[in-house]
Amino acid sequence: MRATSIKAILLAASLIFPTFGFAQTKSKDAAAYANRGIAKLQKHDWDGAIAEFNRALQFDPKLAKAYLDRGVAKANKGDRDGAIADYNRALQLDPKLAAAYQARAIAKLEKSDWDGAIADFNRVLQFDPKLAKAYNGRGLAKVEKREWDGAMADFNRALQLDPKLASAFNNRGLAKRRKHELMVYGAVGLYQPDYALGTLKVEKDDLDASIADFNHALQLDPKNAKAYYNRGVAKAGKDDLDGAIADYNRALQLDPKLPGAYSDRGSAKLDRGDADGAIADYNSALNFNPKFAEAYLNRGTAKAVRGDSNHAIVDINRALQLDPKLSEAYIDRGFTNLLDRNFTAALRDYRRFCELSQRNQWYPRLTIWLMRSRLGEKEAADKELASHFNAEAGSWPSKIQAYLLGNLSETEFLAAAASRDANTDHGQHCEAWFYAGMKSLLAGNKSAASEFFKKCLATERKRTTEYHFAKAELKALGQ
Repeated sequence: MRATSIKAILLAASLIFPTFGFAQTKSKDAAAYANRGIAKLQKHDWDGAIAEFNRALQFDPKLAKAYLDRGVAKANKGDRDGAIADYNRALQLDPKLAAAYQARAIAKLEKSDWDGAIADFNRVLQFDPKLAKAYNGRGLAKVEKREWDGAMADFNRALQLDPKLASAFNNRGLAKRRKHELMVYGAVGLYQPDYALGTLKVEKDDLDASIADFNHALQLDPKNAKAYYNRGVAKAGKDDLDGAIADYNRALQLDPKLPGAYSDRGSAKLDRGDADGAIADYNSALNFNPKFAEAYLNRGTAKAVRGDSNHAIVDINRALQLDPKLSEAYIDRGFTNLLDRNFTAALRDYRRFCELSQRNQWYPRLTIWLMRSRLGEKEAADKELASHFNAEAGSWPSKIQAYLLGNLSETEFLAAAASRDANTDHGQHCEAWFYAGMKSLLAGNKSAASEFFKKCLATERKRTTEYHFAKAELKALGQ
């Protein structure tokens, strides 16, 4: 099953107001209106500020600082294009206005123009090499480009310059968490238990380190909703679902309009088996952001788990309309079709995912084998699994492959699932018992299959597809 919060919300640096106090102008009227605009900026009266700066610019059309400050007001209203246009004009008039580069960089961050943001932060740092917030902002852009080392260097430098910069701790924690998620879930957010259950200690350490950074951020800024939110996502990655939900709750107390926190709290609830609670949270996320593709996708998954496959597919299709590149939607739609025992449609969706993504095909490929085998294509399924499966030799997915292809006995396979780490042991046994059940079922031994499926459910690993597949198979067997 997909990871919780595979695409984290961009935590852009808090908008820095340009230095207040007015630039030189020969027009007393321009200065008067501009000063009134600054006063309204400080009171967060964005429309009033814009009106005052408009008047100032009527009296002095070359007043660069007024363009800058008007851009700040526009940015705070969500008009990023208008803001950037004003910053551009300010820089045409005064190429040394460092605050305009800083403000434009932040606007570019919010527009996902990572390279443009980095270029502007670079210019800011040419003017002031010790501006911690510029390193912090540049680091965020590098996180989005997956330039982990560069991002960490920028956050570290920001904290050297300003050890009390809470947002830099938060963002450094975000970088560590995002790096971990990429390893565990892959570029498209597909859950990979072989990583997630502890075989890669470095990535687990990244989560612990990210939580430590979020803790520092919260010590410095106890009302930082996004730090609570980010820490919650990290805790969910460690399977601390209660801790994650507590952090999401606190984040939403501080900022009730944080769609990502609702969506990720919903995913944590779904992982605990509370599909109804999850759907309620996804609904809240969509109330605040009706174009939140992942919330539709997550709600669709929750509806599928609840047995409402028709409405689940409507939600998943809506997610794809909003984000045609959301390849994991094909996994979720295939998952839904499989639970609904529409194997042909499920096979088509899993194949589509494999066409779109070259990464993390292990579990989709295993599922394709299962569906083709059920559809009477076992010989072809064996050939496909043997030729298209690239898991590392000796890894847990490679052992599943060997078992399905008859190269590992049932006894050897079940023994291989054992681990001294309890979390790993539960996860791998959940999968092992499901696949053992499916091989028994395909061989016509329904009694043995039923026992294996029951053992799978006993692990309570509700965040894995195998758990839900086993539950569906038991239902089909009348149990």
